[in-house]
Amino acid sequence: MAKPEDIGFGLIHSSARNIQLLFTGRCSSAKRNLETKDAERKQAKLLKQPHNFNRFELLKIFQATGFVGGRRLHSKEAQSMGRKLVMVSVVVAFCFLSMVSSSEAWFLGSNRGSRPERNVESFEKAGKDWGEQLRQEKRKPGAPLNDEFVTNLKDQDKIDYFNVHSELKEAFKKGFRLGFEDRIADLVLGPHLTGAAGRIGYDTSKQFVDVINAFENGWAGNIRHAIDVFIFLRSEGSQSDRETFIKNFTDTYQQKWKATQEILTSHGIMTQVSEGGTMLYLDYSKGKTLGALDIPQPEALKTEIYHQTFKVMGDEWGRRLSTNLIKRDELIDLLRRSKTALEEVKPGLAGNLGIIHDAFVKKDSYGTDAENVFISLIRAAGYQENPVSQVNNDPPKAKQQEYQAEAIIRTTPPKKKR
Repeated sequence: MAKPEDIGFGLIHSSARNIQLLFTGRCSSAKRNLETKDAERKQAKLLKQPHNFNRFELLKIFQATGFVGGRRLHSKEAQSMGRKLVMVSVVVAFCFLSMVSSSEAWFLGSNRGSRPERNVESFEKAGKDWGEQLRQEKRKPGAPLNDEFVTNLKDQDKIDYFNVHSELKEAFKKGFRLGFEDRIADLVLGPHLTGAAGRIGYDTSKQFVDVINAFENGWAGNIRHAIDVFIFLRSEGSQSDRETFIKNFTDTYQQKWKATQEILTSHGIMTQVSEGGTMLYLDYSKGKTLGALDIPQPEALKTEIYHQTFKVMGDEWGRRLSTNLIKRDELIDLLRRSKTALEEVKPGLAGNLGIIHDAFVKKDSYGTDAENVFISLIRAAGYQENPVSQVNNDPPKAKQQEYQAEAIIRTTPPKKKR
């Protein structure tokens, strides 16, 4: 990329060349005028004589006198335009060079927008550059902040003002005062530092929210996917398919759970417990901050997948039977095939049958007379047990009863270490 000063000197050189060509052209023009007059005299003399000229001789005479195609060529207008062009080129060239020299630091040597070296000289220069910039913008205390400056102050790949040691901070402030060239420099710089601190607070909080959202959506999405697959395996898959699915799921999850337990049982750490049961473990002595989530045990997560599967099965069976989308005999067959799964996890056959029952008899599922219909179905499928409802099974708080019944994963705050 060409430097600005090269462009300016190029314009001057071009202008000088134009001047040279102009004067050269004027001298050549004067010489041609003398030659033309001499040729015109010869032409007049020849035309008076009764000679027959061929076309080559006539063309030579016309070219010598400045006539081509019956029209004379004049260069006065072209010369006038050339003089004007030269004058404009010279003015533009000098104006451009003046502009470059007055703002050379900003276009060629500014640290704005880049990451200064972590030394006093670089930070002082960065502060001076920004001071000059805000002075040129005529910033006053109380005026709107320069967003670009605020971003540079907070970004880790730019100035990163809050993460450098005090010596560099002082160098930056000194440079800013020199660049701003006014006693109110600190009153202009201060609000920008405050704005940058506020931006960092917002960005950090937003990142926490993003992590929480990702966690919540990830848990919900993955659990839902596992339930959908397990429902299919319950109704159409073989016992071997279901066992392989549960085994691989439990083994993979258990590796993470064991690693988390090693962190949770380590010593020399501070424990911060939130009301919901999420724990953050901090170990400053080792120069690190470690966050560990108290996740459910593998068996608990496996059981929850079963329970949520039973709940979805009861709800879907009630809806489909009420609208005749499934025949009674088909539903009885599904109940028979589900008996093994109902016995595999706590609270046992009657309790898990109660989960299906609770979802089936809801008003927005089967509807009217759902209780009698469900009992007749399980009796036809060979069940002698009565379903045990799980909706009101030992709720921790009355006001949380409905929420706990709908929860996918329930966590309780861990006990504090003594």
